[in-house]
This record gives sequence, structure tokens and C-alpha cells, in this order.
Amino acid sequence: MKRILYLSMIVFFVHYKSYGEESSITHIKENPIQIEVTSTSKAFNLNENEKSKLNIKSESGDSSASYRLHQYYTYTCFNVDKQIKYLSRAASQGDVIAQYNYGIILSSIDSDKYYKYYNLEKAIYWMKLAAAHGHDKAKNELSRLEGLKRAGG
Repeated sequence: MKRILYLSMIVFFVHYKSYGEESSITHIKENPIQIEVTSTSKAFNLNENEKSKLNIKSESGDSSASYRLHQYYTYTCFNVDKQIKYLSRAASQGDVIAQYNYGIILSSIDSDKYYKYYNLEKAIYWMKLAAAHGHDKAKNELSRLEGLKRAGG
């Protein structure tokens, strides 16, 4: 996304500077920007050394390390139990995005993958925390979850 914005800015400034001149795109043709496309699995993969270091940091209270391990188990290993373990840990360590995502998973009654984790009370708890930390989507989701609770869901 940053590269696209950067490229757009270059085109704008080159075009703006050269208004009325003949060679407005010459600089871009000489210096093309390369974009590498990769799979989600490859992007979140970790080698054993990286995984070990992140695990030590995670156990020491580093929410970023916990969330990164959550991503690894979600997008690379597809291990739901470990995915939830590290997401829960990151949420407990104060990561607002993890709090929101954990609340979403705990409220996922329609998902075969997450059904065994369904717990509306805990989902509301984590949504309240994320909302209290300013997560806008969490505020809306909290209203929906509280409505489910009132309806007996």
C-alpha cells in the first residue's frame, strides 16, 4: 500500500512539474518500482529459531510476540488450538487488536472451526476491553453481543 501511494505521489509530482513539457513519465520508466507478491502462508512463516525467540518473548509478556505467534499458527500451521492460545495471551497482555479478534472468535457460534470456543460472556468481556481502548469496531460489536445476551443467545 505504501508503494502504491509512493508511486501515485511520484506520478503526480512528475506530471505537475512537467505540465506542458514533453517527458513527464521518463523518470518512472527509468526507475520502475518492483512489487513482490507472496502467499499469506509464506508471509507469516517462522523458522524454528524465530519461533523459539518469539515464544520466550511471549512468555515474558510481549504482546507483539504473542500476536505474531498467533498469526503463524493461523496462516501457516492452521493449528486452531495454538492459534487461540497465543491470541488469548496477546489479548491478556493488552493488545487491543487481539482483544477484539479474541472476542470475535469467542462469539463465533456459526463457525465449525471455533464452535468449541464459543463463550458469549467472555466475548463481551474482551469486546468491552477493546472498546475501552478505543477500538471502533469493538464498540459496534459489543452492542451486538449485548443484544444477543439480552435475547438469550
